[in-house]
Amino acid sequence: MNVLILASGSPYRAAQLRQLGLAFEVVRPEVDEVERHGDHGDGIRLAVELAEAKARAVLERRPGAVIIAGDQTVQIAGEREFLSKPGNRAKSIAQLAHLSGQSHVLASAVCVAGPAGMESGWEAILLQMRELSPAEIERYVDADEPFDCVGSYKFESRGVTLFSRLSAGDPTAIVGLPLLETCRLLRRQGIELP
Repeated sequence: MNVLILASGSPYRAAQLRQLGLAFEVVRPEVDEVERHGDHGDGIRLAVELAEAKARAVLERRPGAVIIAGDQTVQIAGEREFLSKPGNRAKSIAQLAHLSGQSHVLASAVCVAGPAGMESGWEAILLQMRELSPAEIERYVDADEPFDCVGSYKFESRGVTLFSRLSAGDPTAIVGLPLLETCRLLRRQGIELP
């Protein structure tokens, strides 16, 4: 049986794989995500490219394993730039103030690489954030501390309160990995799932 490796330091992606009952190792891919953002323009393509780069980086170190890598981008409708992980309270507040009242697309990509080759998939979700007051933003940021989350929200926690609607085929993608696609790709690598 092949070793399963999550090519990510994300505790959210790890929690998702544990939710599926999978035993896996964690290996950080050491890929510079921000360097690749630039003026890319296409959030889905960028998320897929980053997930594939992470999978390749870990596969080079662990040939023969089955690697799962993911990436997300957040892009406000009509803008070319992407939001990155804020890293601190002030940047989280600024991101949420910018997202307030606007719709944005969260693209969540997964790449699974192993003996059966490398395949990628993705889910794009349109989210509408409601108008937020500065006090609401600060209360939320202080409660959830979303400093390591693209877009500065944890939808699986209190972040759900920030939104008025969403359109998604697979809402698990908001957390970190689109699990429906992840399961499909793992099965193609021979990983048994319930």
